[in-house]
Amino acid sequence: MITQKNTKKDTKDILFICLPSTINIFKNSKISIAVPLIPLISIAQLAAVSREAGYTPHVLDLSVKKTEGVRERIICALRDLNPDYCGITFTTPLSSEADKVANLIKKVSPSVITIAGGSHASSMPKDTLKSRNFDIAVMGEGEITLKEILLGKRLQDIDGIAYYVNSKVFINKHRQLISNLDALPFPDYSIFNNRDYHTPRLNCRKNPVIAMETSRGCVYGCIYCSKCVFQRVFRAKSPKRTVDEMEHILSFGYKEVHIWDDGFSTDIGRAKEICREIIRRKLDITWNIYNGLRVDRLDEELLNLLKKSGCYRISIGVESGNQKILDSINKGTKLQDIEQVFKLANQVGIETIAFCMIGFPNETEQTMKDTINFILRVKPSIAKLSILMPLPGTPIFDKWDKEGRIISKEWSDYVFHLPQKVYNHPNLSWDVINHYYHLFYRRTMLNSNFLYRRILRDIRQGELFIDVYYFLKSLKWGW
Repeated sequence: MITQKNTKKDTKDILFICLPSTINIFKNSKISIAVPLIPLISIAQLAAVSREAGYTPHVLDLSVKKTEGVRERIICALRDLNPDYCGITFTTPLSSEADKVANLIKKVSPSVITIAGGSHASSMPKDTLKSRNFDIAVMGEGEITLKEILLGKRLQDIDGIAYYVNSKVFINKHRQLISNLDALPFPDYSIFNNRDYHTPRLNCRKNPVIAMETSRGCVYGCIYCSKCVFQRVFRAKSPKRTVDEMEHILSFGYKEVHIWDDGFSTDIGRAKEICREIIRRKLDITWNIYNGLRVDRLDEELLNLLKKSGCYRISIGVESGNQKILDSINKGTKLQDIEQVFKLANQVGIETIAFCMIGFPNETEQTMKDTINFILRVKPSIAKLSILMPLPGTPIFDKWDKEGRIISKEWSDYVFHLPQKVYNHPNLSWDVINHYYHLFYRRTMLNSNFLYRRILRDIRQGELFIDVYYFLKSLKWGW
């Protein structure tokens, strides 16, 4: 059984580790030239509650390039800090790497209590703990759970965790969601050195960039989306708290804010009030909405307020250019509404990124062609495509797993932009899906209409040479 540590050190320390492949997982993909390197907001938030529990938080970000090797950096940090706890948050494709890092921690510092968090620990706690390299898996939101762990509460009395007793895994009941997000402390970015981080100019206007959350959860039921952490419930910070937090973030020297919410405009009135609050305070902020917005939660007034408040780009969850596909994945949006939003955004002067996906259960060659043709019609600033990955905890994974279509549970293969054959599609061969993945980028990003619009935009903003530079960098991945 895990024994909570009673240290005799002068300080109580917790070390958060960001995995080497947090960013490098995309290094051999088409999107590698645009992947941002920024501090993880989850770590900043957990660092803040660690301080409330009387611990000094530290971060070892292994995704930041250094002259020393990864193994050497981990060993050095453990010996220098002698932490009481080590926390690692990770997604499913990084679970194997996380386990290896935890194994090294146990070898170097056997008394350190290792804690896993994130979507994989939430959806598959037994899988996370099976190697015994992690002592505790946190399921769902981590702030209150981590605080109770650090305060020494008995593990059996802590909601939202899985842990070992002798050779048996015990899974406690799930923790209730945090009802008042305003009660959370501001994220602690003091543990990061902002000079270590850089985002390619394709993805920002100013460096360094920082991520921010203003809400949690998504109420919609798309078949490819996991709700294991925030569930199918929308909760939001108030407009005042949100803008206060923006000012707090900028005080650390960051120049641009990216909103990573699942549904920034789910409450469209709140989204508008955030913009008005930024405008009222005359806050000089450059920001964009990095995660995909729903078109049924956008209107012309919000787009104008976003523009006026300093938001220069929004991402839109298109998914497919075929209405039957949208209906079959429970997206709940209409093609005509998607087209109207792109038209309005172009009129207002806000850049748009279209998020698309292929490989849905009812997908055919014709529906993939429909998606390509639809993107050519709505004219986003940038189009981005991924191949469906049925991640554990999603409805599509459960369905296909029961049907025997999941042919690999090597989680490191479950990468959206480095597609590996992990399932047998009902209608399409893997080669055909891959063909349309590459065809999408050739058709949408190399056609004369897109290039003409992009060159005009670059001339207006003085970024022509920047775009040429990134285009040349992208050639190695093939078009």
